[in-house]
Amino acid sequence: MAQQEVIDLVAEEDPPPMRVSFEVPGKPMAEKRMRMGKYGLYHPGSKEKEAFRQAVQDLVPATASGVLFPTSVPVTVEVHFWMRRPNTDFRGSRRLMGILKNSVAFVRPIVPDIDNLLKFVLDGMNRLVYHDDSQVVKLLVHKLLDNEGSCEGRTQVQVYPYGMP
Repeated sequence: MAQQEVIDLVAEEDPPPMRVSFEVPGKPMAEKRMRMGKYGLYHPGSKEKEAFRQAVQDLVPATASGVLFPTSVPVTVEVHFWMRRPNTDFRGSRRLMGILKNSVAFVRPIVPDIDNLLKFVLDGMNRLVYHDDSQVVKLLVHKLLDNEGSCEGRTQVQVYPYGMP
């Protein structure tokens, strides 16, 4: 009887999606280091991470198991960090109009580091998109300057099973 219950539970599980894509608007955030404060250790980025998790939860479809990709599914994650452009990239004070200078770069080495940006996103998707970021076996990551609208930044994410084109 216990074996029949296990078979029924497996049959009720949602199959993993082929590909999940979403975009979180706003300046991409980086993982911050723990700090020592007056009352001991604290995590300065916890509010930002919770806001990111809430945005992901609102953007990805809900499943019966709570995550989109079960523990047994290795995944590939593609992330595009579109960083906020500095005011010097715009003609005059035209950020609101989105008028860029003619000779602005699309790629430029700027802070924060790409590994800290990625850590923030991967941790933020734990228990929402996958059980744990240890399921991630392949990463494709880009850090570019935003070129849409007022260029305030955004984070685009795609997650899909490893080996899928």
